[in-house]
Amino acid sequence: MRKFFTLLGLVAAIVAFARTSVTIEDRKMVVMRDGQSYVLTPNGEDASYFWASVSPDEQHLVYVTARYGTFVCDIDGKHVQSMGRMNAPKWIDNRHVAGMQEFYTGHDEIDHIRYIARSIDGRDTRDLSTVEKQVFIEAENVRLAAEKKRQAARLAARHEAQQEAGLKGIKIYINPGHGGHDANDRSIWTIPVPEVWTNPKGYWESNSNLVKGLALRDMLEKAGATVIMSRTTNKSGNRDVKYYPNATAEELKELENGDDRDLSAIAEEANANNVDHFISIHSNALNSQTNYLLMLYHGRTGEPTVAQSDQMAASSGGIQITNPLTVWTSPAPILRGDLSFYGDDMGLGVLRPLTVPGFLSEGSFHDYAPETHRLCNDDYCKLEALRMYQHFHKWFKRELPQTATISGWVKSSNELVDVLNQPKFVYVPNSDDQWLPLNGAKVELYKGDTKIAEKTTDDWYNGVFAFYDLEPGDYRVVASKDKYSTLETQVTVKAEEIAGVKMQLKNIRLQAEDYPCAESDAMALDNYEFETVGEKAACPAGVTRALYRNGKCYMLIGGVVKSYNTDMTGETALPMPEGVVLSDIGFSADNYLVGKVADKGTFYIWDENMQNPTVLFENEAAKGKSFSISGSAWCSRYMTGTGKTVCSLVYNADAEGEKTAIAMAETEEDYTDKQLTIDPFGNVCDIAGVSFFCYAGHYYMARPVSDGKAKVGFRLYDVTEGMDKAQEVSSQYPAEGLGEAEAAYMSTMAWVDGYTIHVIVLADGEGVQHFQSLSSPVANIYAGELDCDGTNFYFRLNEDATNVSITIEKDNEIVDTHVIGALSKGAHTVANPFMGKVFDHYSITAATRAIAYPAKISTDDEVFQFYAARGVAVDKTPSSPYFGRVYVSNSVGGQCAEGTAPSFRNSEKGIFVLGNDLTDVTNQGAKAWTGAVEWGAEEPATYQFALARLSVAPDGDVFVPSSSFGSSGVYVMNPAKPDSAFTPVFSGKRSKSTGQVKSGSKDVICNPVMSCVVLGTGKDEVLYTYDRDNSMGSIISNINQYNIGEQEALPWTTAPSAMFFDDANTGSHMKNGSGELAYDQRGGFFMSQYRFNSGAAVPALIHVNAKGEIDFNIANNGIDGAHQGGMGISADGNMIAVGAEKGTVKVWDVTYNETTGAPTLTEKCIIEWGTTGNTMGVDFDAAGNLYIVSNSNERLMVYALPNTNNTYTTRVPVREGIQFPMGVDEVGADTTPAMRQGIYTVTGQYLGTDESQLPAGMYIINGKKVIK
Repeated sequence: MRKFFTLLGLVAAIVAFARTSVTIEDRKMVVMRDGQSYVLTPNGEDASYFWASVSPDEQHLVYVTARYGTFVCDIDGKHVQSMGRMNAPKWIDNRHVAGMQEFYTGHDEIDHIRYIARSIDGRDTRDLSTVEKQVFIEAENVRLAAEKKRQAARLAARHEAQQEAGLKGIKIYINPGHGGHDANDRSIWTIPVPEVWTNPKGYWESNSNLVKGLALRDMLEKAGATVIMSRTTNKSGNRDVKYYPNATAEELKELENGDDRDLSAIAEEANANNVDHFISIHSNALNSQTNYLLMLYHGRTGEPTVAQSDQMAASSGGIQITNPLTVWTSPAPILRGDLSFYGDDMGLGVLRPLTVPGFLSEGSFHDYAPETHRLCNDDYCKLEALRMYQHFHKWFKRELPQTATISGWVKSSNELVDVLNQPKFVYVPNSDDQWLPLNGAKVELYKGDTKIAEKTTDDWYNGVFAFYDLEPGDYRVVASKDKYSTLETQVTVKAEEIAGVKMQLKNIRLQAEDYPCAESDAMALDNYEFETVGEKAACPAGVTRALYRNGKCYMLIGGVVKSYNTDMTGETALPMPEGVVLSDIGFSADNYLVGKVADKGTFYIWDENMQNPTVLFENEAAKGKSFSISGSAWCSRYMTGTGKTVCSLVYNADAEGEKTAIAMAETEEDYTDKQLTIDPFGNVCDIAGVSFFCYAGHYYMARPVSDGKAKVGFRLYDVTEGMDKAQEVSSQYPAEGLGEAEAAYMSTMAWVDGYTIHVIVLADGEGVQHFQSLSSPVANIYAGELDCDGTNFYFRLNEDATNVSITIEKDNEIVDTHVIGALSKGAHTVANPFMGKVFDHYSITAATRAIAYPAKISTDDEVFQFYAARGVAVDKTPSSPYFGRVYVSNSVGGQCAEGTAPSFRNSEKGIFVLGNDLTDVTNQGAKAWTGAVEWGAEEPATYQFALARLSVAPDGDVFVPSSSFGSSGVYVMNPAKPDSAFTPVFSGKRSKSTGQVKSGSKDVICNPVMSCVVLGTGKDEVLYTYDRDNSMGSIISNINQYNIGEQEALPWTTAPSAMFFDDANTGSHMKNGSGELAYDQRGGFFMSQYRFNSGAAVPALIHVNAKGEIDFNIANNGIDGAHQGGMGISADGNMIAVGAEKGTVKVWDVTYNETTGAPTLTEKCIIEWGTTGNTMGVDFDAAGNLYIVSNSNERLMVYALPNTNNTYTTRVPVREGIQFPMGVDEVGADTTPAMRQGIYTVTGQYLGTDESQLPAGMYIINGKKVIK
């Protein structure tokens, strides 16, 4: 051991004064001896040499080759002796060499290293002792440190001198990760090759990495760069020996010389060749649902061990993330040091030994099924390489070739990938990956009228195509496939640009619904109200059929089809078959226009662009004048009538050719002149001018109505239960009709756009009017801030009411009810109409029109602007004096500027208060209530929110948590005095590094508090906190319980009364710990947390029952992520809302198991409040309106959820000590005549006779009780 230590030191000293040295140039050894240099290639000219050094006696060389292992030779390159696998070799003496052998985990992290010494004849091998290992490691670290300094100086000087064209003079090392088809090479299921680990023709990461690497090499070399690759084929290597325990000696030799090489050897090859940039190409894997871009460099995040590596990674990541053909689950690249990312001191084996700058790119997630199939496409891999190529030009400040690329994919527009019936093909919901990729689609590229290129999409279910090296300019891309529509797209592409074209073709052989229903989160109403859209227009003369499709009105006039805009402008005659006069027209379910000739069985069809009418089919049995069509154009049913005969004809055009089948039925009615429409049940309807549609799961009929043939309008009917059970659900619109003239023809055209129902009513000679269901949203109505002083009732309405009433009770029996009628939104004072009656409870019932769908009721006005809102809470306790008030915590002050608004405000840091009518009830403006608290610093990266997710106690007090290390804890705001100092709930010694608060006895009182819930009042008041403990390095999120009502006064200075939920002992699921706490009204709590990707191990949402046990884990069921963890629950616990993917909040109905209490969530609706952004806080009010705050768009947003009975009753007890004035109800007959005249107060005070100046209230006027 001492000899080893001494000799290793002597070797270093001898080498410093040696007359012989060896360096690496152009992957060859260059020996300098006595001032003369010569090149040595003992293993051949094609081998790549590195880790070379001279023996102490200067008679031998030890070196490593890229594929063939470690060798020793004479100083002149003769007598080559293999030393086997031995990295970073170092001379011990003239006859022995020390080195290391690395062993790796499945993620290319170093599992362990074996350190050995071996004689140069290869006969003796032994393990180094512990101390010898340390000496070896120290020597290698010293070498690497010196090499890093040398490389940094070299690169700095080189960078200043670089003025070459293209990439000439740049040396780049490409490492396509892995190699071969073994357990370390990432085999993934695909539809074409479902076998994994056994079939090399399927997807392997080693394959796609190599495709990218070779494409990048070719581009770089064309640009003049010098490129070294760790492999150019895909064979197993020495890292795979463990997978072949029965390999022969010849097979082992082949493995030793294979592609899957020791990672430190790959890094050293890059070091030895003084490359300017190293890149390791990989793809990632996690849970089959994630797909983000990860760039790793060696070191801690922000502290690379080789300078500029992090900047290189950022440069490349910024370009790679622009890939439009994938679906990212993170909008920005993740840039991390490998030591930070993996949480160890070793990092990635290929990055750890680097002395040259570089990084490892995990370009996407190959276990995300849509991405797996894309990575099987060479063009897709080449596009990733092309973006890396762009990065190299950007990094080295070289001009890119002035060419362009057009890339894209072809998918179906009306088929989900679900049609493949492949459960493993999991995709991000509502993303581009939901659509079926089209194999075998032809993609043609045109420059003007000249076709310059053509591609056919492969059979790997990705639909990807690309055209390279194009001149900048305008192009046409045409995509087509048999039995699909053809799509042409205009593309303008700039120099250096990679354009992304998404082309979706319609399957014209796909059966479609006649009356599809899209809005699943809308609710059917008992009555619909409509408003006009634009002015009444003249009706074209001679209309005999009117239909609506895709933004246009199509009318049959004199046997010719014309199209109009919905305001009757833009008249356009459609092309007609020569000499043909149509008797009727109809649309197939897939939107093809079909026309018929009277008394002939000839049907014509127009193409998807309403051009080129051709004969669809002919059948003499179908001779009726009118017809109606059901189903898709290629497989449809036609109903037509002649006399008392109805003909039902089925047309089918399949691969075997066109077919028709006919059924004739005799009826009692004469259909000769009747206009036919097929209803939602497949039956023929002979009511002229009707139109059907589906909305909120119900079928509706818009029917023209008239007075005789004049005053034409429409009514809406719900026909869900059948035409014979139709229910009228609207009044007539317009009520007075379109005009006085008798109409020769009347019709409706009805359709649904989003949540809005549209109806156009048309009457020949009277006009055309467009209507839509009322678009002005209303809130779920309720009265807040109730009070009664005996003389007056006080309350605040959050919405204009169609009716308000007051009811009084005594001993749970109704005493009387007073109907007030319509009242406007805002604060109201109503004189007590129940004089002489005593009551102990009263209620305010408010009503307004129903709500069919989720609707935003807030605006962008300044009162809704908050620079950094972190939480929102609504007072949901009716007996609270401030019932309905809305509280927002603004954690950072600043100038709002996001979105569009009439004006922007600078909102301060603190608490803001709104009434239930969303007005500034405390007149604070942009000034926040701060409570005289020294709020801590805001550090979003570590979820330190100065003011976090607040809560309202049953008595109306507002509890404000803080997760900032500088102010961690909870503070209480008195809503009656919001400008007064807040009361701290906890007091103790606070750690500035963790935010943990401890008592004098060192008990932990609390940690940073993300959210809280307060239950009970008085002595029963209990505080529950979402306690985020990060004092041990990893996150522990618990629910702590504090029985604060049992203590005479705050602050609380001891440990919690109990730990209601102990996450560490129930699976450690809440590892992020930035979320909200919500009480379920049944003794348990919902607990959310920020998750980019929710899974069972670390879910976005759990439910903890009354025993403190998890009985619900959302995993990834119905939610992919929860951005910032905002969550709220309704007052009865039956609805829950969670901030899900960016810019969305998902709302579920909640039911609870009667035995266990475990919740079941059923999706109710999705609020899409933005295209991106964090949901910081969520809450409901008592009536079911939803409140959302986001720091991304700097807004408080309020949504009214669907409600078919928009009525709410607020019931409260009478305040203690209230005296009810008995007053005068009516002047009695025994009073003097004078007292029965004039105006008196209810207490008998005479006020004169002038009523005009009386303030609101109750009076006795001329002997009668009157309310003004």
